[in-house]
Amino acid sequence: MGTLNLEKGGTLNLSKYNGLKKIRVGLSWDEAEKNNVNDPDADLDLSFFVLRNNRIVNPNDVVFYDTVKRGIKVNGVQGAVDNRTGAGDGDDEIGLVEFDKLDPDVNKILITASVYNEVGKEKQTFKRIRNAKIYLMNEETGEKLVETYLTEETSVYTIVEFVMLEKVNGEWIFKSLIDGSTGDLETVYKKYC
Repeated sequence: MGTLNLEKGGTLNLSKYNGLKKIRVGLSWDEAEKNNVNDPDADLDLSFFVLRNNRIVNPNDVVFYDTVKRGIKVNGVQGAVDNRTGAGDGDDEIGLVEFDKLDPDVNKILITASVYNEVGKEKQTFKRIRNAKIYLMNEETGEKLVETYLTEETSVYTIVEFVMLEKVNGEWIFKSLIDGSTGDLETVYKKYC
């Protein structure tokens, strides 16, 4: 079937892939050229916000690079790789979603990409990132299903709500959001609480 490239607002009903149980979510990106050798390195992070009945009900329903280290698990959602440079080809950040292991009250999974900003250092934005894209792949078959790219309009933001997976009438839908802000993970968390 080929990979579908969705722009902002585009949707894909994942039920058309019969028997889809487990997807890999991949984020890839490259660091933009530095203007100054003293500019800090850019680091883009993949995060998952698990919504139960349209809201986050537990702080542990946020899966990101630190949750793996702290041993926090959310049934059906797993974060794994944290590439701090974007160097090399292929995936820089990876997560997994297993639909049949999700709790029954999970009806949305928001997937974000955020620029890591170290406390006390100059705040960085997506201007320091290029070639950023998120894709979904059928983990069992290796077939890439859909991908969506960041656009130039996100360069002023520090976090982008990239994709929403939403369960509608028992079927999972992929929605390309590309909705940015100058906030952070806590900002998004509060928005959906």
